[in-house]
Amino acid sequence: MPLSEARLKILIKSITNQISKRDQDYFKNDNHRQLLATKFGAERVFLDPQRYKFVLIDPRSGEYSCNYCFLAVIKAMWNLNRNNTKLPSSYYRNMLKKGKDLFKSLGCRDKLTVKLPDNFDFNDLT
Repeated sequence: MPLSEARLKILIKSITNQISKRDQDYFKNDNHRQLLATKFGAERVFLDPQRYKFVLIDPRSGEYSCNYCFLAVIKAMWNLNRNNTKLPSSYYRNMLKKGKDLFKSLGCRDKLTVKLPDNFDFNDLT
């Protein structure tokens, strides 16, 4: 059963609340995002390297973070379900596919450290 917009929003809030305030503030700053892109390579840091959207790495280590990758997938799903986005749904479908592929290739399902709701089913992501 696909996740509803309301459940996706709850998941986003739950995951975001488990990410350090320091990291959240860091990613809100466009200059910091650009610095990360320069330091580690935009293709590695972001699912969308042209727009610096959908962060994938831990800002301190530069390593892929399954938590950030999962958050990128959930945010792409949420935006795809919304009708009032600035970008076309094809953009979010592409981000969703890229995010899911990376999540799977990194073996993130077993590496997530964020606590998910008890009734969460990974099959809902397909």
